[in-house]
Amino acid sequence: MRFTINAFTRLRVCDVADGRMRLEFKGPPATAPAQSRPWFRIPWRRSAGERLIFGHWSALGYVEEAGVLALDTGCVWGGTLTGQRIDAWPSAPLQVRSHSGGLPLED
Repeated sequence: MRFTINAFTRLRVCDVADGRMRLEFKGPPATAPAQSRPWFRIPWRRSAGERLIFGHWSALGYVEEAGVLALDTGCVWGGTLTGQRIDAWPSAPLQVRSHSGGLPLED
């Protein structure tokens, strides 16, 4: 159960050579460790070809590509809240600006 929770909440990039999860990374893809890429861009992943919708990676932002829809646009940090009609996808997302300015990064 611990592994599953870690994968669902911390997985952002995988090692290109062997698919190993790089759970320590949480930034934008451009700053990922060498020889790693976002998990959904690993061409030999088991879910390739499936329609996937996910969040929990605000540094990634909105992504719509090859059956993948990433919706976390950082509303809690002052970004936008993003919604998408999945019955009409692909279509333009609905985005609403955060009015609170977001949570502080540290207390």
